[in-house]
Amino acid sequence: MGLFDTVKLKANALAADAERAGKVTAAQARTVVLQNDIRKAERELGHGAFSLIESGEIAHPDLEAAAARLREARQALEDKEAEIARLRGRAEAGDEAAPAPAAAAAIAEAPPAAETAPPVEAAAGAAKKPAAKRRAPAAKKPAAKKPTSRKKTTGAEGPAGSDLIAEARSQAHAHSHLTG
Repeated sequence: MGLFDTVKLKANALAADAERAGKVTAAQARTVVLQNDIRKAERELGHGAFSLIESGEIAHPDLEAAAARLREARQALEDKEAEIARLRGRAEAGDEAAPAPAAAAAIAEAPPAAETAPPVEAAAGAAKKPAAKRRAPAAKKPAAKKPTSRKKTTGAEGPAGSDLIAEARSQAHAHSHLTG
C-alpha cells in the first residue's frame, strides 16, 4: 500500500467521522426541540387540569397538593402586584413623605448617605422623569507597573509545576502521533 492509498484512507475516515458528527449534532438539535415540545405540552396539560380541578370536574388527592401550591403562588403574585400598584399610586400622588413600614426599616438599617447624595425632592422627581447620572470625579491612581510578560501564571508553575506541564505536553504530543 502506497502513501497515496494511506492518505486516501485517512481522508475517507475523516469524511465519515465528519458526516457522523453532523448527524449526531442534527439529532441532538432535534432532541432539544422535542424536549421543548414536551415541556410545552406538560404546561398545557397542567393548565387544563388545574382549570378542571378549580371547576370541580376533577378531584384527586395526588393533584390537590400541586393545586394548593399553585393557588398559593397565584395569591402571592396578586399580593405583590397590589403592593406595586399601591407604591406607584403613592408615588404619583406625591405621598413619599410617609414610607411604608418595610421601607422605613430598610432606611433605618441603611448606612448614612454620602454628602453627594441628591436631596429628597430630587429623588421624588426621579420617579417621574429620569435624570442624568452624575458621578463624582475619580481620584487619579498612580500608574501601575505593567508586567514584563503576558504569560499567565497558574500557581502550579515553578520548578515542579513547569516540569509537570512539560511532561503532560510531551505525552499529549506522543499520543497524537500514535492515534493520528
